[in-house]
Amino acid sequence: MSHYVVDNFQNFDSRTYEIYPNIPHQKVNFTNRFGITIAGDLYFPEEFDENKAYAALIVCHPHGGVKEQGNGMYAQEMATKGFVSLAIDFSYFGESGGMSRQMSTPEGFIEDIMQLLIISAQERM
Repeated sequence: MSHYVVDNFQNFDSRTYEIYPNIPHQKVNFTNRFGITIAGDLYFPEEFDENKAYAALIVCHPHGGVKEQGNGMYAQEMATKGFVSLAIDFSYFGESGGMSRQMSTPEGFIEDIMQLLIISAQERM
């Protein structure tokens, strides 16, 4: 069973970089162990085949960023190099949940990344 929840709200695109139409893109969500929903943009190589194995990357934003900015651009670019890549909004930022908003803590960033790594490992098995 997949831990990712696909968000079909695809009518509005707020990415601030050039969008490559040949790179498949999908919005996904996962929940960290504190119950906060983490939003992500998942990018696939152009000729993605779900029966093949791919190297994967998690591309994170700096303090104060969101996935529609730099990390999304890098994730999309890495998909052109053959990687499956995921750009996320950390807890309390962008489309991700959590209150107070824009709360930036290294511990929170690590929690989100660790949970995503655990889910990714489970999905691979």
